[in-house]
Amino acid sequence: MSKNSSKINPDKNEKSKSSPPPSGDVPSNELFSSRKHSMDYVTVNGVILRTGYAKKGDWYLLCIKEPLDNATDFLWKNYSGYADAYITVDITKDNSLFHIRVRNTNSRNIPVFQNLSAIFNYDMRYGSKQNQHIISRGMLGDAMKQILAWPYVLIHTKDNGSTFTDKQWDKPLIIRCNGIERQIFLHVDKSNERIDAQINQIPGKLPYTDTEIESTWPIVDEVNLDMRNIERFCRQYIMFTTDIAFKFRLTDNSTDDTSFIDSDGTIYFASEIVDTTTSLASKPAIKIDAPALHSISTKWNNISSIHSYKPEEFVSAITSVYDRDKTIVYNVLRAFKEGTQVAKTPDAEISVAQLLQDPDKDKKLESFYYQLRHILKPPEKLSLPYSHIKSEKRKKALIDRIVPLIQKLS
Repeated sequence: MSKNSSKINPDKNEKSKSSPPPSGDVPSNELFSSRKHSMDYVTVNGVILRTGYAKKGDWYLLCIKEPLDNATDFLWKNYSGYADAYITVDITKDNSLFHIRVRNTNSRNIPVFQNLSAIFNYDMRYGSKQNQHIISRGMLGDAMKQILAWPYVLIHTKDNGSTFTDKQWDKPLIIRCNGIERQIFLHVDKSNERIDAQINQIPGKLPYTDTEIESTWPIVDEVNLDMRNIERFCRQYIMFTTDIAFKFRLTDNSTDDTSFIDSDGTIYFASEIVDTTTSLASKPAIKIDAPALHSISTKWNNISSIHSYKPEEFVSAITSVYDRDKTIVYNVLRAFKEGTQVAKTPDAEISVAQLLQDPDKDKKLESFYYQLRHILKPPEKLSLPYSHIKSEKRKKALIDRIVPLIQKLS
């Protein structure tokens, strides 16, 4: 090695590099975010994901369908044998608002909407149809929450991110039932990912026990809410439901943006008319009256059978009960078709909460499951709402229902 060469000093070279900080002080360049699933109720993309409907015009039809579904399911379940059960629907629209009221009979004053705080809890699903294998319509435990949230979603469809404020919808969803009226207001706090439903009970007693759902929505610019399309939807909805009477009143108070010339030569646009001296003829209300053609079946056995449940589904049906402390296991078993023949035993007379705390709960759940399966054989055919009607009578009922509805559409 020559005299001019020098030895490499490892220590010196290491000092020229920045030493890594202790592991506890490593700065992170990644920011982790989270978002609650409940926020899907109040965003456009979330609603599309939840419902499968991307066209906002379809949302207004869902606002009609879901209350109709709930009313029909309620009458089918609680008014078998009745020939006078009916549902009335009043729909009114103008240039900016869509208003709907759906009412179904409840002459026996059967309790409904008893736990609104749970129904409008956006952090969970709650409803009587959960974990049941029955014939029913509509969303399972979600319809009322989504209907309450939809107006908020609609008023934010054109948000461009240029504001820090979070506009709220100020009109309530109104529920009248069992002689009581309650108004539910929605408040959304996007920053803190909170959705709160404020429930206000109106003092006094209503003069009727029918169930009524009333809602007001904004009409957004991108939606052409044609009352004839709404009429068509309503007529199609009731075509095959021949055991319930329906009455629809559809009123269109909107004005068309068509111009006309007044007697003095002034050009007016319909949407600009503000006085009573110059007006356009009001549009006649559309009326749909469809009487019940026979009574609701008394032979329709619309109850879950244990033979359609896998063990995991059966366990979920018991463990997901909302009020575990007050619900007895025996009452859950009786919700099955086979459960009406289950004997009361000490194991079944405890609460669901007590069962879940039992170290042997898995063995007991398995025992309940196979006990139910051995009581009755699997049903040979599906019980349907109109299977009690002879084919010729059912055919005539369908003709009597469908033909008038179609004729009005032509």
